[in-house]
Amino acid sequence: MSKKCYICNSEMAKRITSINTGWGSYKLTVDGVNAYICPQCGEVTIEGKDAVMLQKLSKSLVDVDENQKPDVLNLTEVFDCF
Repeated sequence: MSKKCYICNSEMAKRITSINTGWGSYKLTVDGVNAYICPQCGEVTIEGKDAVMLQKLSKSLVDVDENQKPDVLNLTEVFDCF
């Protein structure tokens, strides 16, 4: 499936990348996210279902003890745990 950048109308490339996310004051970088990246302007977009998953993940980690909250989370490592 091809996707055009809504900013510059260039063809976006599907890549695995890191996304900065969070909930409230808690900030988290999630590695291993499928995203479309524009080679022209650098805009990054993700599928709606992936955005919802990142929001739920960030929200669920808010109440975790401060010493156990990750700063970086790799989706491949999390997936391998299940």
